[in-house]
Amino acid sequence: MVIGDFMKIIREKCLQGLKKEDKILLSNILDKYERYLKTGHSSTTNFLDKRKKELIKTRLSFIFPVCTFYSIDEICEKCILCIGESEKEITLYYSQSPNMKHNEILATLFQLGFEPDTIGDIWVEQDGFYLTNLTRLNTYLEDNFVLVRGKLVHLEQVAKLELKEEHFSDQQVILSSLRLDNLISKLTPTSRREALRLLETEKVLYNYEVATSPFILVKEQDVLSIRHVGKFIVTEIAGTTKKNKLIVKLRKYK
Repeated sequence: MVIGDFMKIIREKCLQGLKKEDKILLSNILDKYERYLKTGHSSTTNFLDKRKKELIKTRLSFIFPVCTFYSIDEICEKCILCIGESEKEITLYYSQSPNMKHNEILATLFQLGFEPDTIGDIWVEQDGFYLTNLTRLNTYLEDNFVLVRGKLVHLEQVAKLELKEEHFSDQQVILSSLRLDNLISKLTPTSRREALRLLETEKVLYNYEVATSPFILVKEQDVLSIRHVGKFIVTEIAGTTKKNKLIVKLRKYK
């Protein structure tokens, strides 16, 4: 069987039952993979969040003899997929720009035309900030990303991420069930009715997707973002209390 016929069969199986966004993502990766098999041409994807990474690992497990995920540090949430012997095309920048805010940096990048999958991780500290960038976009970033809300940006390529501050705080909640609305009501903190309203008005992201159902059962390593509250990762479901309530440990991003 020739490569094209093989890939056609594989493509149909791998894309079955997926929503449009995920079909496009996996189809693009399969195109790059097929091109590598035919020509030896290596390539990389744009940035992938944890949900997309898990989707690729689950649906496209057969590609990993020749493909690898890459990020500049284990603390990173975002990575790229390298197909073949491609360069690790992520650049780490630091700007000694005090009193910056994460949302202002992100908004400026969007205004410059960056798409969500071309924006890497951003870590803001008191004296400056780090960000990761797709190497092919370095020239555009350096030429145009010079101001954030009137504050000067001084980008410098650096080899290593050296965070000086703690970017997470650990916390623990006691739940009657692992339903998503139950966890939201504890983290907000507010009533279950208000938790439902947050879901209905699309104020909640669950594993990087808008969540509207209260019936989702959370599990370890799930990522939850609640607008105006914060971003959390479920680090451990640590057993039960004497009253048979669930002990859930989380890490909140500062």
